[in-house]
Amino acid sequence: MLMTGTVKQNNSKSTRIIRRNAISNFVGRSWNALLSLVFIPVYIRLLGAESYGLVGFSVSLQMMVSLLEMGLATTATKEIARLSAKNHPRWMKDRADLMRTLEVIYFAIALVAGTLIFINAEALAVRWFHPRQLFIKEIKRAIVIMGWLIAARMPFSLYSGALMGLQKHVLLNGIMVAMVTLKHAGAVFALYFISSEVIVFFVWCLIIEVLQTAVTGYLFWKKLVISSYRAGFKIEQVKKIWRFASAVSLIGATNVALSQADKLFVSKVFSLETFGYYSAVSTLAGALYFLTYPVITALFPRYAQLFSQNAKKELLELYRKSGKVLSALLLPCGIIFLTFSEEILSIWLPEAKQVKVLSGVFRIIVISVILNSLFNLPMNLQLASGWTSLIIYSNLMWLLILPLAMWQLSVSMGVLGVPIAWMLYNLFCFTAVAYLAHRRLLYQMRIRNFVFDIATPLAAAGTVAVLAYMLFPYPKGIIEKCIMLGTVFLLAETASILTIREFRFTILQYVKKLYK
Repeated sequence: MLMTGTVKQNNSKSTRIIRRNAISNFVGRSWNALLSLVFIPVYIRLLGAESYGLVGFSVSLQMMVSLLEMGLATTATKEIARLSAKNHPRWMKDRADLMRTLEVIYFAIALVAGTLIFINAEALAVRWFHPRQLFIKEIKRAIVIMGWLIAARMPFSLYSGALMGLQKHVLLNGIMVAMVTLKHAGAVFALYFISSEVIVFFVWCLIIEVLQTAVTGYLFWKKLVISSYRAGFKIEQVKKIWRFASAVSLIGATNVALSQADKLFVSKVFSLETFGYYSAVSTLAGALYFLTYPVITALFPRYAQLFSQNAKKELLELYRKSGKVLSALLLPCGIIFLTFSEEILSIWLPEAKQVKVLSGVFRIIVISVILNSLFNLPMNLQLASGWTSLIIYSNLMWLLILPLAMWQLSVSMGVLGVPIAWMLYNLFCFTAVAYLAHRRLLYQMRIRNFVFDIATPLAAAGTVAVLAYMLFPYPKGIIEKCIMLGTVFLLAETASILTIREFRFTILQYVKKLYK
């Protein structure tokens, strides 16, 4: 009885930690997404669509350069979580030595990355872009600054991964909320009062990235309290993790290449102005990630712990519950984006040309983001278990298929064909790869349960959105439009949440307490 009570206490504590981390992640990522969505139209107005294309390119370049990180941030999260499961002095020393070793490696990689971008800045400026108004000198200077900006950010990904492994999600999100607020507010101030040149934007962002990395690194080492022990660089730590890190690195490299393939293709083949708008609508669709990322990041350390304990029953229960929560958060917003795409873009990008073409691109990207977000659960399951070969083989296959598909579809359909090719890749992952992952890692999981967990909130949210589109008169004023769209979203989210039995039970208990 005592043993059972202890297990229940541990499970209850783990649930509270996951809930707390998920809420903090949700607040942090939502704030980041909100500021991005608010400030992107402002940046386009102040900088112009061409200059904003360089901002979008910096994001893609940052993702591509992250290939040099070799999966070490994800490895740090997994290993720190594992070494924190027991408060043993030897494990605590290993934890400190591991982080010092990875820290040295990361700073070396960041220096190499910044130097490589600096050396190749002119070649990129001349050969990659198709500008109409910007001069090559301006583009080159912007690329140089964005290179050092990317280098300054790289160690932050290590510190943030390690803080997540320590379950310090609240602290991490507090740092990110403060920094992203300072970044956007300061950037608009600088562009408005100093100069509207894109170089000013990148210089300010570089300052913020240096500050963010320094603060996060300091707070991480302050939280990693090791009395009377000085952490040092130990090559033995690399030997322990190199197999998993190399596998995660290959997965990360192929994932980044595949996720950025459409943006790189558009930036190379189409005009810089077209890429600026494509990047903007991709960012808007990518806001859906901020609804799912909090759940994913909160669950990954717990998945790793459950696999290490061989707790298959608890893992299955947690996996199904997390799938329901993920669907309930993601699908209502995705349905609203799909149903009211033209209306949303006309509000958000009033100066954009060819809103109908943009809305078509936007819809395809939204579908892709939904599929990709839902696939993150079975992908994290595979990473937490240490089984990485399925994702690697799938990604390598699509690295060959995707560029050819983008080229063929863009020839016949224009820019719309590019996201369609990316959608096909995400559809394959969501169906075939997810099925094989469940079959091996959660053999008790029935595919009909996985589909049902997604289909019920999708049907509820879809019904609300379609009825609203058909029955509600669409207002003319911007404020009225926003109120109408917000109301439809809240109704769709409520209908979606009520399809989950656990949420219904919690709400019912709360209502009963109110009436007592």
